[in-house]
Amino acid sequence: MKKATTVAEYKIRKCLAKLERRGDIALECFAFEMIGPREAELRDSNGDAFRLAYDPVSESVSEI
Repeated sequence: MKKATTVAEYKIRKCLAKLERRGDIALECFAFEMIGPREAELRDSNGDAFRLAYDPVSESVSEI
């Protein structure tokens, strides 16, 4: 896992790593980008994307 520079990025990357270990996603097929202080976007080779957000109150990551 790439080194995170914020708590939000760390939590999002940790969530994605867990999904990858379970076999739910192949992260090498996606481009990862932090697009806000608590929001990340994963983009595939088709240009399709989804966003994940970290909520510091609940300390959870969710798809938005």
